[in-house]
Amino acid sequence: MTAEIRKADDYILYIEDCKEDIEAMERAMNSSSYSIRLQCCTSFDEAKEYILNLQDSSLQLPIPKVIFLDLRLHGLSTISLLEMIKSTPSLMAIPVLILSGSEQDSDLVKCCSHAATAYIKKPFQLSSLKFKVHTTLDFWLNVAHLPGHWITGIKKI
Repeated sequence: MTAEIRKADDYILYIEDCKEDIEAMERAMNSSSYSIRLQCCTSFDEAKEYILNLQDSSLQLPIPKVIFLDLRLHGLSTISLLEMIKSTPSLMAIPVLILSGSEQDSDLVKCCSHAATAYIKKPFQLSSLKFKVHTTLDFWLNVAHLPGHWITGIKKI
């Protein structure tokens, strides 16, 4: 599938504290056909501040098209970040995709019960990550029709 050219302020938000995982995601994104930037938050506190800024409509920040969220940042559960996003009207339609190396069903259930859009098992091979990222972006950027045109604060896709 050929990706369309995106607006300059279109981006994917990646909340991840592992430098190697960030570098792998950057490689996966750079190998895709998408012209979309990757914005990273590398700690719980940085991510929380970033989300609070997105919630502040007076700042008029661009809204990410997709959020990839690591399940744990320095040992802290990121469920509270997920709750912040999903409880904010201008952010709630953004697909929040949990990335995790955990194979515990309880983690999957917890994420889904807090309105995660999907739970993606972290691959350890770059080729697997590229496939998962490309497939995910194809779906969320080209196939899915999100209600961004009618939720206040989200720019029309």
